[in-house]
Amino acid sequence: MRIHMLRAIKWMLTTTAKSINFVRLLILNLIFIAILAAVLLSFSSEEAITIPEDAALTLTLSGQIVEERRPVDPFEQLSNEVFGKDPEQFREIALSDVIHAIRFAQSDNRISALVLRLEDLQGTGMNKLFEIGDALEKFKSSGKKIYAYGDFYTQSQY
Repeated sequence: MRIHMLRAIKWMLTTTAKSINFVRLLILNLIFIAILAAVLLSFSSEEAITIPEDAALTLTLSGQIVEERRPVDPFEQLSNEVFGKDPEQFREIALSDVIHAIRFAQSDNRISALVLRLEDLQGTGMNKLFEIGDALEKFKSSGKKIYAYGDFYTQSQY
């Protein structure tokens, strides 16, 4: 009799454990499917960006132009936020991104001008400025205009 009772208790505990595990897996799978659906919906709901004819591309260069961005240190970012440091103060702009944007605007027939906002540019090396200057010369030679906007320019901004 005692053996039958122990078997019945073992069966009950095993069944309960399997049921709990099934419910746990079901809930986790439902959460995963909901997150996956939300991600897919967020990608599919993007509105198409339309560029009107004779548009001007505005390049707001705020930060320092570098060859390659340094990896973001999460602890440094957190300490900057905690101590109230301006995150834009340490912003880096990849030179390749600037050159790519200028070349894209040059080849796009909808863009007729380039507007440079340089008041927050913190500086860069002369070699990078020469590369940007070459890209701007090619842009200008395509018959499109370049405008620069700023209240005050440093030497590298100029």
